[in-house]
Amino acid sequence: MGSCSIKVVDKNDAIKTEIVKLHKDVCYNIKVITPEESKVPIETQPQASPVININNSKPPDDSVFRKSRKNLTVSAVNSDNLNLPQEMFDGSLIKLMSEGKDEQGSLLVVNNPITVGGKPCQNIQTNYEEKLIEIQGDNVKRDFLLDHGLWVCCKKGMKPEIPNQDDFVIIVDNDSLLLGVFDGHGTHGHDISNYVHNEFPRLLYSHKNWEDDPLEAYKETFLKMQDEVVALCNKQSTRFDCILSGTTATLVKVTENSIYVGHVGDSRCILGKRESGRIIAKDLTRDHKPSMEDEKARIQSLGGEVKIVDNDVPARVFVKDKNYPGIAMSRAIGDALAHTVGVCSTPELLKIDIGVEDEFIVICSDGVWEFIESQTAIEQILRFEDPKSSAEALAQLAWDKWVLNEGDIVDDITVIVLFIKKMKFV
Repeated sequence: MGSCSIKVVDKNDAIKTEIVKLHKDVCYNIKVITPEESKVPIETQPQASPVININNSKPPDDSVFRKSRKNLTVSAVNSDNLNLPQEMFDGSLIKLMSEGKDEQGSLLVVNNPITVGGKPCQNIQTNYEEKLIEIQGDNVKRDFLLDHGLWVCCKKGMKPEIPNQDDFVIIVDNDSLLLGVFDGHGTHGHDISNYVHNEFPRLLYSHKNWEDDPLEAYKETFLKMQDEVVALCNKQSTRFDCILSGTTATLVKVTENSIYVGHVGDSRCILGKRESGRIIAKDLTRDHKPSMEDEKARIQSLGGEVKIVDNDVPARVFVKDKNYPGIAMSRAIGDALAHTVGVCSTPELLKIDIGVEDEFIVICSDGVWEFIESQTAIEQILRFEDPKSSAEALAQLAWDKWVLNEGDIVDDITVIVLFIKKMKFV
């Protein structure tokens, strides 16, 4: 445990600070190498309860608790004037660039791969508008993805008060693919997901074990990414913070023979697998919800409280006997306040071998999964013969489900589809 203070910029740009006692990440790390392998907790040390002193906190605005199935991921927001922070972990932002690697703009270039990533829009986007895309490498167009069995779409939700907070990255290398989905939440969620989707690949590709042991690289890089986000937000020049904001992160490395997954949050990855004459969905990740027994136990052991408040639906994480932070996720990157009470950025990890029966990989933000089951998503993919049509149709189906169920609110929607048998590298 270490003390920290995290800066918060209020509506008038006044920076307020308060002392918070912080637990370093303590979390169950699950490596699922084979179906027979069981969950093994990482080593943890007894931790004292965090000390939190927030004198001027107030209940979240009633508008936060929409009478809908899908509420905000974080119930307390910056406008609630929670007086908090200034340094979290020692050390400055790390920029690791290995020999043979170069940076162009904000995206990583490794041995001339093709990199496709989201790009912030300076103008207000309309409902269902596609996120801007930045492509690096060999002057290719977006349709290049189709030649490699890939497509991505990222749609702005029906939330006029905030920009599209989803982000993504695709890197087509000479012997692998890297696919990533990042779903930001909180006041500054779009800033954090944008930063993480750029920085994460660079950290992975510069990790000594990335080629030979991707799971080990994931394990260390997720924690390093958390430290970097906090360090960045600690800088006075950074005009966003992570005290009540963060992002999911689902990273999938695909080689000719294997799939390597590392994730925190609820941006689910599924596999379409042929069995007994039909294609069924196999979840490669589990949604990290505080209502899950093992996640709840960890949070409670570290001073957090998991509960469902009035007029709300999901279970949320709170500082015990307080009304914040109210995050509906048990693992994430960012969310510094929630990390003091058991939310963590330790990833769950998975490696599987690719078999002849494996057809599709699908990664989506929870804008898809809120009203669509994994099997339904696979069945939608199967209606089309190319990944572009499949991804766009799944995004449209997700939008229609939101409108049908909620009417005036739709979450941001991101879909990455890979047709495994059409997969190619650079």
